[in-house]
Formats: sequence, C-alpha cells, structure tokens
Amino acid sequence: MKAALALLAFAATVIVVSANIRPRPTARPPYINRPPNPFKPRWKREASPQNGHISVTGSKDLSGPERRPSWNVDYQHNIWQSKNGQISAGGGAQKLPGQRWEPTVGIQGSWRFKREANPGDHGSVSLTQIKPLSGPDRRPTYNLDYQHNIYNGKQGQITAGGGGTRLPGGRIEPTFGAHATWRFKREASPQNGHISVTGSKDLSGPERRPSWNVDYQHNIWQGKNGQITAGGGAQKLPGQRWEPTVGVQGSWRFKREANPGDRGSVSFTHIKPLSGPERRPTYNFDVQRNFYTGKQGQFTAGGGATRLPGGKIVPTLGATFRF
Repeated sequence: MKAALALLAFAATVIVVSANIRPRPTARPPYINRPPNPFKPRWKREASPQNGHISVTGSKDLSGPERRPSWNVDYQHNIWQSKNGQISAGGGAQKLPGQRWEPTVGIQGSWRFKREANPGDHGSVSLTQIKPLSGPDRRPTYNLDYQHNIYNGKQGQITAGGGGTRLPGGRIEPTFGAHATWRFKREASPQNGHISVTGSKDLSGPERRPSWNVDYQHNIWQGKNGQITAGGGAQKLPGQRWEPTVGVQGSWRFKREANPGDRGSVSFTHIKPLSGPERRPTYNFDVQRNFYTGKQGQFTAGGGATRLPGGKIVPTLGATFRF
C-alpha cells in the first residue's frame, strides 16, 4: 500500500513539473469569430450591391476650336426590385463648354408580365419621367414603351412594340414598330452572321410614313484577344430614298486572362455611305483602360480620335469614376 501511494505521488510530481516547463506560445491565437470591420466605404455590402451608384465622367477634345472639357454627374438609386420588375430614381447634372451646370431628376419603372425562368421572353413595359431643374424650360418629359416578344428561337427573334412620348409643350405622340433578327449558322455559338430588319411608324403628327432599317453583320474573325466584323445595310427615312452603307469594325483586348475586359481594349470603326451626296468614309478610333475595379467602384480612362467626311482628325481624352 505504501509503495502504491509513493508511486502515485511521484507520477503527480512529474505531471506538475512537465506542465510548468512546457513552452508558452509567443503569439496570440487567431480569432475564430473575428468581429466585422465597422467601416463601410460603399452603401451596401451585399450579394448584389445595386441599391445605388454614382458616376462622374469628364471628356476633353485635344484639337479644334473648342477644347474646354465637358462634365457629367449621374446618380441612380434602386427603390424596388423583384422578379416582376423594378423602380429606380436618379438625378444628375451636365456641364457643356461655355454653359452652366444643368441638373436633372427623373424616375423610371419597368414591369414584366410572365413569372417564369426568363420572363423577358414574353413582354415588358417601361415608363420614364425626366425633369430639368434649371434652364428656360423645366417641364417634364414622359416616355412609355411596350415590347412584346412574338418569336424567339435558335435561328432568330421577332419583337413588336409600341409606346408614346410627350415632350414639353407637346402632345402625346404614339409610335408602333417591329424588329426581326435572323442568324445563319445553326451551331453552338451562331455568331458568324446575322441580319436584322426594323420598321417604325408614328401614329400621330404631320409625318406618319414609316421608317425602315436593314442591317447585316458578319463576323470575319473572333478569338480570345479580339474580333473583326464587317457589315452593311440600308436606311429609308420618310420621303427619302434608300441609303445603303458598308463598314468594318475591329476590337482588341490587351490581357489574356479570365476577364480580359478588366484591363483595356482598343477598337477601330470605318463606315462609308454608298449613295447620297456625301460618300466619303468616317473613321473612329477608341482606346479604353481600366485602372481599378473593386467592390467599391471602378475607374476607367480612355482616348481616341474621330475623322468626319471633309474634316480633320479630332482626338479626345476622357475618364469615368463610379462608386
């Protein structure tokens, strides 16, 4: 019995000594449930932070008689959004060279009819109201638009719609139109070529003859870094002949990554009328560079140049900040 008690006392002594000589940790253990950061640089940090955003855009011509910059500030706030539609309101201001700031406020609502996986396939209606807050005419402008999808398949789409517009001091001008698109290739990505036909007709006013537009686009080359497309078409305005047009467009992206558009892109467009008194081509060159994209916003800058028939090349520089 004495031997057993002595053995237990020796074991307890060894355990106590081992616990005292065990090295202590030099750093604090990590938090399992770390409290969130109280600072929120954006309004809402949620799965889809689209409740509100503000954008600031500035552009400046680098040649020509007018080189003063133009500014635009726009704020949009989503009041209500669901599967059936949304209501948003916003305001902003624009400053053109030599003019004062012109603030504007407006509201927009849209509604879809079908409650299905893709409710936009059947129809939608939208209502927009815009009211200037300065200037000689501060009466609001209203626009009502209805679009109905008649046919939608792998080969093309046919839509029809109507609406009305009321300008300050004028009556409601209803409009009716239809749009059809057809693709040629029946493949996984039928983007090699498509043709579209659009017709619109005013239902009131002095000019009620329809307008027509036919457009054809063909994808010559497409890869991960860019694409080249060529196309042609024709437009017929009331009381005028058909005016055919042909053109080519190319775009190129800089970075070969999962989302190459996050870095920058360059595009070139060439358009030439085939009839009418002015058949000289128009050129446009545009470069866009994305400097920052994150959860709090985006900052992009770009430049380019445009050459109109009979004019010189006019370079342009601009930047946009959104948060």
